[in-house]
Amino acid sequence: MRFKCPCQVIRRKLVQEQTKRPLAITSDILLQIQVKIGAVPWEIVQGNGSFSSKRIMWGGLLVKREGDDFSVSFVGTINS
Repeated sequence: MRFKCPCQVIRRKLVQEQTKRPLAITSDILLQIQVKIGAVPWEIVQGNGSFSSKRIMWGGLLVKREGDDFSVSFVGTINS
């Protein structure tokens, strides 16, 4: 039997190390949970300005380094 249920793993180390920024960590976690259940994380509203008839690509890049290890994450979207 399979259940389609989104899950979110929160490591204790992440929360303990980010005691100076608890609101930033909390909002990031809540945003991830909302996206996993189908919410739109952000929306580009096209008006009458210079972007009204153009396609827009939005992307984000994160490079994280811990000791000798590092990871690179990229997320992107494009309006259609």
